[in-house]
Amino acid sequence: MWSKAAAPTKGERARMGEAKMSDVPDATCCMACLVWYRKGNIEHEQVARVSDYNHTKSGNMRRGHLKGYAGCLWHHRGRVEDGWSHKTMRGVYGPSLMDGGKTFAAAYGTDDELIALQNDVLENGW
Repeated sequence: MWSKAAAPTKGERARMGEAKMSDVPDATCCMACLVWYRKGNIEHEQVARVSDYNHTKSGNMRRGHLKGYAGCLWHHRGRVEDGWSHKTMRGVYGPSLMDGGKTFAAAYGTDDELIALQNDVLENGW
């Protein structure tokens, strides 16, 4: 994706990397999976531990490298697992961002709520 945004600083790169993956159990995960888990919809073991970094936008412009959160391939990109259907993925894991921003926010919270959750998880684990 081409962007006019400045390259991330060392600190921003570190935050994005830590949000996406950690060697420490329960140090980070997909924020949408975490919300879905906390609502009692999936088991602890089903929460994705390796994720993309979802940069949030205002209008059609990225808000900056610190204004994002971890999202697994399903929640961020709508990627269906081998042997599963979109309907099954959505039934188990809830809607993906590709199902629409309003549907996604209704299920997991606003971008700002997910960013705040990401910040808390990075500080305290989940």
